[in-house]
Amino acid sequence: MMRLTNNFLVAKGYMQRDFGSKNFNHAPVQGYNAQPRYFTEENPYENVATQSLRWARQQRDEYSDDSVDYESRVNIQTLERPALGNTDLPIAPYKEIIGQTVDDNRITIVTADTGGGKSTQIPQFLYERGYYVIQTQPRRIAASSVADRIGEEIFNRWQDTPRDVSAYHTAEKNTKTENTRIVNVTDGLLYAQDTYGRQRVEKEVVIIDEVHEWGMDTEMELALIRNLIVEHPEMRFVLQSATMDTAKLQKYYAEVLGELPPVIEVPGRTFGVKKQEFPESTSVQRATIRAIEMYELAQKQKAMTADGYEGELLPTDFIVTCPGKREIKDWMDEVQAALPKHIAESSTFLPLHSKMSDKAQQQAFRTDFPGLKIIFATNAAKTSLTIPGIGGVVDCGYARHMEMDENGILCLALYPSSRADCMQWAGRAGRIAPGWYDATRPSSDIPYVAMDERDEYEVPEAQRTNPDRYVLRNAAGGTDFATLKFMHTIDQAVIERSKESLRILGALDDDGKITTIGKRMNEFPIQASSARMMIEADQYSPEVRSYMAAIVSSHEAGGLQLFAHDVGRRWKSLTEEQESDLLAQLDIFIAMQGKSMYEQQKFDLDVKNMQRARETYWKVARKSDAQLGVVLPPTQEERELIKRCIYAGMPENVYQYSGDRTYKGVSKDREIPRTISNRSVVTGKHAFAIGSPYRTEKYIKGNRTEKPILETVTVVKDISVLGKVALSQCEWQPTGEVKWRDGKPVQIKRQVYNEMDLGVREEAAAEPSASIRQEVIKYAVEHPGSAQQELRGIKKELERLQHLTNIKLTQLTQMDLEKFISAAAPVDILDPALIDNNLRMMNVTLDAFISSQQRQEIIDNAPTEINVQGMQFGVAYKSGQPTIRHFNRADVVLLNGNIYLDDGRQVMFVHERKQYTAMQIRALLG
Repeated sequence: MMRLTNNFLVAKGYMQRDFGSKNFNHAPVQGYNAQPRYFTEENPYENVATQSLRWARQQRDEYSDDSVDYESRVNIQTLERPALGNTDLPIAPYKEIIGQTVDDNRITIVTADTGGGKSTQIPQFLYERGYYVIQTQPRRIAASSVADRIGEEIFNRWQDTPRDVSAYHTAEKNTKTENTRIVNVTDGLLYAQDTYGRQRVEKEVVIIDEVHEWGMDTEMELALIRNLIVEHPEMRFVLQSATMDTAKLQKYYAEVLGELPPVIEVPGRTFGVKKQEFPESTSVQRATIRAIEMYELAQKQKAMTADGYEGELLPTDFIVTCPGKREIKDWMDEVQAALPKHIAESSTFLPLHSKMSDKAQQQAFRTDFPGLKIIFATNAAKTSLTIPGIGGVVDCGYARHMEMDENGILCLALYPSSRADCMQWAGRAGRIAPGWYDATRPSSDIPYVAMDERDEYEVPEAQRTNPDRYVLRNAAGGTDFATLKFMHTIDQAVIERSKESLRILGALDDDGKITTIGKRMNEFPIQASSARMMIEADQYSPEVRSYMAAIVSSHEAGGLQLFAHDVGRRWKSLTEEQESDLLAQLDIFIAMQGKSMYEQQKFDLDVKNMQRARETYWKVARKSDAQLGVVLPPTQEERELIKRCIYAGMPENVYQYSGDRTYKGVSKDREIPRTISNRSVVTGKHAFAIGSPYRTEKYIKGNRTEKPILETVTVVKDISVLGKVALSQCEWQPTGEVKWRDGKPVQIKRQVYNEMDLGVREEAAAEPSASIRQEVIKYAVEHPGSAQQELRGIKKELERLQHLTNIKLTQLTQMDLEKFISAAAPVDILDPALIDNNLRMMNVTLDAFISSQQRQEIIDNAPTEINVQGMQFGVAYKSGQPTIRHFNRADVVLLNGNIYLDDGRQVMFVHERKQYTAMQIRALLG
């Protein structure tokens, strides 16, 4: 099956949308009476387990004998109680089969259509058999709603059982009590607990629900289960979904079990769902048409009821799927505007997404609204939710996914949903009556992708996101992330990039082992970069640690401001910060302490993120021994320290102004010019800034483009500060300049950040090198020791003797002297005194060049004075030539012949720098 990538869609002229103002003609291109294109869904699963569906049915028939005492296996005090579970759901006949299979197997795989009851019924089945049940959900809203539903059903059957027998535990809220025996948790929370070795209870079963979503936490938890089923054979695990590759999952666990785990398939659903494709329509158009149809149906059913009809009525409420929050608001407005006034005014339009408060989310579950209820929802409502009254779904067929490029830069991009995801949306209907599912597209600018052209499953999160946090967590447990066996293989290059990022943060050493800093970072329930900021804050006051806890908590929550095209920015009145988005977050956090959600909304803040930031703040603040209580505004000095902590957490992301309002990364993999996000408080031009690189998706005249930007920006005024906090990215390079301190060389080094000079210099003890050796030799020549002076004396004496004779003597030249000194200087020399010691050990003497006898003969043949005709002359020598330089004119005119030494050399007279024989000088001066 070909995956429709963005590049493919762009090449085909697809992926076009415009979220500006529109005046839709909401009628389909072919008219309201146009026939839709129908499609059928074939069962994509092939049961390859030895304990197949046929086995399951045989077991069901076998255990239908009333003589079998099931209750003897149940650890319940009151055996007379009615059995738990909703017998109207498709999964009900499989109650004993599922229970017995879980008893007998460490891994059980359950597939059941959406609406079949697996999320609410299987926990009850297993609780009734005496298990303590932990069930995961991919989203917080699902965890809370499923827990409430289970608790309500149990209480209705066993009214002496406390409602809190079923609870939920998320990062936001924990409703567990000592009565709790069924707890729904988010995937991430369970993985974190298992990683840190949570305390397990007797007869525990863990249910991984909605496996098909393949979030990173689910991927990690399933990999961890491979170890747990070996280390704890008594534990039981149930993996369940409506749409998943069961054969691949079986083989994944068969590698450690030695056999294929059983699969229990629950075919069918409560009611059928009529699935149709509308390639020429759009979500707004289909929602408008369906709203009119459902309104008319509701009116007909209302009239039937008034006439005494007492049968089942078809639900008329429906869901419109939306890629994101922005589309929710746009499409709600457009559908309301397109509907006839009487229908729009009598209908209720509700948003549903993860950023809403719990109270706001619960509005979607109400059944007391007059008229139609139309819910515009993101993926938050896709799985594990039964919204009362839902009769159908208008599916836009697209979703936004965070994806990472080859340099680790993230982008939230729009992609066609997989067939599995489309079927999950279809599963929101048909739960209480026959339903319908309309497949369409977000807008006329974006292509419709037919069901048979879609990927069967989504690209798993593990293959498109940054695994830094998981690499660090595994390193803390002594496990190399690269050695883990995942259901979906993670590219080795991605893992190596994560390791490199952690090494840059100081969390891993060059061998990939966790460092002291890394162990401390792992203690914080936040991303690696945020944890590194907290580690840097450890060296400062408790107040600074408190500020940093507030900053990283706000950042982890996704920011406190609410950004949307129809939302103002009244939060700007809460901060005067213009040099750091994270410091602006701190100002907002401080200003909103103790404020209600209503007051937060007055400042255009994201209420959900505010709540999450507060919850995370207390966890992080306690971990860092920060000052607790009311957070007061920081001083200017503290703000500078806070910036240092921010820099420490983002050492890879330093950017330099490159002109034309763009910044270019100093690191080689950050060289793409980026503009500062229009959400930033940082404006103007700054020489350096640090921030998070990001890619935004943008559509211009229907063409999709990506814009490289910088988010969470903090200005770097003094670039030298990076040398204090980003040590792993900085290095000291010799400048070539050497100074001498107490006869020892010291090097002058410069600090560089990714080859950029930070302007910081320091003196450091010299390290052996070729250049240092030359500096030591040079120093030794300029400051000769006694042994070198003796060598120089030999050189000088040989030169003197050569002047005394015309016989060619072996000389000790300057080059020879340098060779001796070089030979006395080893390659790793740092102390010039070593040269003199080595020269002395060479024992070089004058006799090595000329014997004492030869020296004496030369001296004897070179008298310093001679007597000629009774006159005394002083004789000098140069290059073996004897000369008389000082004489009286009156004396030389008396000479009667040339002058010779005993060895036959003629003595010359020097007059006005010219040499003359005795007779020549007499004639010249006579």
